[in-house]
Amino acid sequence: MFAVLSCVSHQHDLRLVLIALVICVAAIITAFGLFDRAQRATGGFSRGWVLLAGLIAGSGIWTTHFLAMLAYQPDLIIGFDFAGTALSLLASVFAMTLAFGAPVVAPGPTGQIAAGVIAGLGMAVMHFTGMSALQIQAIIQWDLATAVSAVVVGTGLAVVAFRLFGQHQTVARRTLAGLLFVLSILALHFTGMTAVVLIPDGTVFLSSEALDRNDLAMIITALASGLLLACLGLLWVESQSQRSTLSSLRSSLDALPTGLAFFDARSRLVVWNTAFAELMVMRKAMPARGMPLSILTAACRGSTDGKTVNEQRWSDGRWIRVKAGPTPDGGAVILLRDITDDKVQAEAMMAARDAAQAANRAKSEFLANMSHEIRTPLNGVLGAADLLAREPLGAHQAELVQMIHASGQSLNRLLSDIIDLARVETGKLQVTAEDFDLAEAVDTAAALFGLKAAEKGIDFRVEIAPDAHGAVVGDPVRLRQVLGNLLSNAVKFTERGAVSLRVDRPDGASGPYRFTVTDTGIGFDEATRARLFQRFEQGNGDVARRFGGSGLGLSICRELARLMGGDIVCDSAPGAGATFTVTLPFAAAAERAPKAASISLAAGAGTPMRVLVVDDHPNNRRFLEMLLEHAGVEAVCANDGRAGLEAWQSGDFDAVLMDMQMPVMDGLEATRAIRDHERAAGSGHTPVIVISANAMPEHRQASEDAGADLHLSKPINAAELLAALAALDPVAERAVA
Repeated sequence: MFAVLSCVSHQHDLRLVLIALVICVAAIITAFGLFDRAQRATGGFSRGWVLLAGLIAGSGIWTTHFLAMLAYQPDLIIGFDFAGTALSLLASVFAMTLAFGAPVVAPGPTGQIAAGVIAGLGMAVMHFTGMSALQIQAIIQWDLATAVSAVVVGTGLAVVAFRLFGQHQTVARRTLAGLLFVLSILALHFTGMTAVVLIPDGTVFLSSEALDRNDLAMIITALASGLLLACLGLLWVESQSQRSTLSSLRSSLDALPTGLAFFDARSRLVVWNTAFAELMVMRKAMPARGMPLSILTAACRGSTDGKTVNEQRWSDGRWIRVKAGPTPDGGAVILLRDITDDKVQAEAMMAARDAAQAANRAKSEFLANMSHEIRTPLNGVLGAADLLAREPLGAHQAELVQMIHASGQSLNRLLSDIIDLARVETGKLQVTAEDFDLAEAVDTAAALFGLKAAEKGIDFRVEIAPDAHGAVVGDPVRLRQVLGNLLSNAVKFTERGAVSLRVDRPDGASGPYRFTVTDTGIGFDEATRARLFQRFEQGNGDVARRFGGSGLGLSICRELARLMGGDIVCDSAPGAGATFTVTLPFAAAAERAPKAASISLAAGAGTPMRVLVVDDHPNNRRFLEMLLEHAGVEAVCANDGRAGLEAWQSGDFDAVLMDMQMPVMDGLEATRAIRDHERAAGSGHTPVIVISANAMPEHRQASEDAGADLHLSKPINAAELLAALAALDPVAERAVA
C-alpha cells in the first residue's frame, strides 16, 4: 500500500492524476446508469443499453489509464506504439461490454460475479497491453507478485461492485457501487505501475512511428472531451426524461380524486397531490415539503361513529377513508378519499332495500291472511259439494255439483300457485329431503289425471322403467306438484290422441332421473316456448280464453325443479303436441325399515270412532260433522280452543280435529295444553289432526312443534281426511270405511 502511494506521489503528476480520476468517475457512473436501464429493458433495447454502457465504461477506463501514463514521470524519453495503444482501447471496450452483458443474460449472483471477473480481467488485459505499447530508453522488468496482486485486487473490487449494484435498488447504494468500481480501476492501475522496475539503457531507441507524449495527450484530450460530452449529454437526456416523467406523474397524481402523499424514511412529506392538499386545507393543515408525518396524521383524525377505524367522519360531516402503508425505501404513503357520496348512496340503497323488504313482508302477510280467509269458506264449498256428490242426485244436479267441485278445485289450485309465487319472490320457497318410493309418488300424481283423460276419451299411459323403481331421497310433495301440473296441462290441451308419462334413467344407475310428459295436443311455436316459463304466460290469448288458467304453474314448476337440483325443458310445434322433460338428481335412499304405527289408540271392536271437531267457523264445523257422520263416525263439536280443551277433558275421544286460528284460545295452544295434560296425568296419547287454512311450511312445522300428529290444509279433501282417520287402527279403518 505504501509503495503504491509512494509511486503515485513521487512518480506522477498529481494534477493529471486528478483529471484522470474525474473522467473515470464520470464515465463509470454514467455507464452504471445505462447498465441499470439495460437490466430493466427487454429485447433490442436491452442490448443497445449494454453496448452503450460498455463503450463509455471501456473508453473511460482506457482514458484513465493513459492519462495516468501521461502523469507518470520517470525522467526518461517515452513513446507509445500506436498499434498496441489502439489494441488496448479495443480490449477495454470489449471487456466492459461483456461484463455489463453478463447480468442481463444471467440475472442473479452468478451473472453479477461473472461480470466482476470479466471486468477485472479485462482491465488487466487493457493495462498490460497498454504497458507493452510503452517505448522508453530503459529495460522494463516486473515484480511478478505485485503485478498478480494488482489483478487480484482489481478483480475482487469489481466483483464486489457488481454484487452491490445488483443487490441494492436505491440510488445512493448504486452510486456507491459505481465508486467502488472506480476504486478497482485505480487500484489495478497504480498497483500495476508499482510493479514496474525501469533499468535505464541508452542503447534502446524509440521507433520513429511511436506516439510521443504530446501526440498521446491530443488523442486522450479528444477522447476525454468526447467522453465527457457524451456523459453530460446522457445526463441531460436522463434529467429531461425524468423531468418529463415526473411532470406526467404529477399531472396524473393531480388528476386523481384520491388524496395521495409520500413520506421519506424520516417520516417527512416529500410529494403530494392536489386532492390531498385540498383535504388538508379543510383541516387547517397546509402541506409543505418536509412537514412531519405526525402533524398530518393528527389532522386526519376524526369521529369514527362506530365505523371501521379507516373510515372517519370529520367535523364538517364528510366521511373520509384513510389508508396508510409503508414504501420499499422505508417511507410511508397516505391515501385520503372522500367517501361522503358513497355513504349517502349506501344509506339510500339500504333504505330502499329495507322498504322493499317491508313491502315484501307486507305482501307475504297479506297473501297469508288472504289464503286463510279464502280457504276457510272454500273448505265449506268443496265440502258441501263432496257431501252432495255422495247423495242420490239426478243427472242435472250431479252435473251442477261437479261444476261446483271443479271450480272450487281450480280456485284452490290458483290460490296455491299465488302463495308459491310469493314464496319464490321472497326466497322462501323450500324443498325437503326425505325417503320415499319414487314409483308410488309417480303413480299417486298420475292417478287423478288418468280419470280426467278417460272422461275426455284420450289414452293415458304411465311407464316407469325398471331402473327408476325404488326408494330415493327428495321431496315427494313437490315432485307430485311438478308432475301434476305438467299432466294437468297435457290433459287440458289434448282433445284427441294420448298423454303419456315415462320415468327412466338414460345415463344409467349413476345418472339423474328423467320424467317425460308427452301429449298430442295443440302444441306451441318457438316464440311461445321462449316465454312459456315466465309468470302469467300462456300460449296466446285464444288459449287463455278456451282453457283458462293463471299461467303460474310452469313458472313455479321450473323454480321447484331447480331447487331440487334439476331443470325443465320443453319441445313442441303448433298442432304436433308437446313434450316436457324434467330432470332431477335424486339420490338413492337407504333401505327403509317398515313404518311403525305413529298412533296406537284403537276404538273398541264394532264401536264407531268418537272424534272431537274444534273449529270457530260454523260452516266448517257442520261440513266436518256431516262428513264424519256419513262415514259412521260420532262427531262432537266445539267453537274455540278453550271449549275444545274442556270438551276433551270431559270426554273420551279417539281423535281431535283442531283448527289453528280461533278466538279465546288458538288451536296450537289447545294442542299444547292437551299434551301437557297427558304428560301430567300419565294418560294415553290422543291423536290430534290440525285442519287449517294456514298451509305454508312454517305452519306445518308449528303444528308439529305443538304436538299435533298431522296437518291437513283447507279446503279439506274428504278422502284424505277419512284416510288419515282410517290410519289410526285397523278397527278404526272398518269404522270409517
